[in-house]
Amino acid sequence: MAITVVEDYLSEYGLRVMHAVDFSSPVCEADLEALVPFEGRELATYYPGMDDELKMHHLYVAWHAREVVDMSCLGGFEARYAVLWCIGKGESVSVSIELAIDVYMKAIGVMPQCVWLRKKIENYPDVYETDRGDQVYALRLIEDERVPERFIALGISEKMCAVKLVDGKFSVEWR
Repeated sequence: MAITVVEDYLSEYGLRVMHAVDFSSPVCEADLEALVPFEGRELATYYPGMDDELKMHHLYVAWHAREVVDMSCLGGFEARYAVLWCIGKGESVSVSIELAIDVYMKAIGVMPQCVWLRKKIENYPDVYETDRGDQVYALRLIEDERVPERFIALGISEKMCAVKLVDGKFSVEWR
């Protein structure tokens, strides 16, 4: 069944929200879940509702982002597209970075070069190294107060390249 999504946004707190409506029957959670990125599904919460006056069924789904997002909502961020990753309960920053790298590589196709954190971790190096089998990569850790609390952002600075989204696919143009 086709659903009508009337809202889809990312808040400044890293909360992704989708709102779907249907005039004939309640919106099926499974239909909306198909639009939630796999990595965010375990964090998703559904909120059904009904507007009796308009006879309109609503279904909201909200989750903490763990996906490639358009960072322009954070105003002047150094990367246009980056993985915004919610650090899960009991999850270390290192594990979060490794998981976010996998998402970035799958979506964008290149190794990210920077990790942005709201606040640098005391006694943590300025560079995070990851071994990807064939090579060890170094990602710069950058403090940026626009990154939501309990999140990291991972990508490539616009100074180095332009990541573009065209027809649902990402492309990279190095500067």
